[in-house]
Order: sequence, then structure tokens, then C-alpha cells
Amino acid sequence: MRPVVLGASARAEILATVDWYEAHAPGTGGRFVDEFQTAVTRIAETPLRLPVIHKDVRRARLRRFPYGVFFPIVERAVPSGGQAAAALNNP
Repeated sequence: MRPVVLGASARAEILATVDWYEAHAPGTGGRFVDEFQTAVTRIAETPLRLPVIHKDVRRARLRRFPYGVFFPIVERAVPSGGQAAAALNNP
């Protein structure tokens, strides 16, 4: 299993997303964290099974949220740039 490294901007984006979900539907922030952790586990365990999106960048989709974790594979770790919204409308 490869380590997954989250940068500071990725952590900030994840925390902001959790806060947004909690503000709009209490309890969904925790479910988002669980789903994100599941995606990171998939990346750590089987990164080569996830689809290539562009050149050497792959994506692990969150199954119950409109987000994906985009990452390149480097020799010793999988650095994650964070997640990007596929479709999230903030009112």
C-alpha cells in the first residue's frame, strides 16, 4: 500500500467542504469525510486501477458526493491535490 500525501491546500479544501455540508444539512459533513477516507483508501491500495484523466493524473470518485480526488502516482507516495467539485451549487 502506498502512502497518500495531502497538501495544505487539499486539507483546507476538504475542511471547507465539510463545513459547507454541515451548514446546509447537519450530519452530511461526517458522511463526506467517511466517503473521502474511503476514496483515499482505494487510492492507497490500488492506484493503478483508477482511471487516467489526463496524462499521469488519475481520479477516484466519491460515490455519494459530486467530488473526485485527483492524483498523480509518484515513486514512493501518492500526493493528492485534493478534490474538485463535479457539480456543487452554493446558494
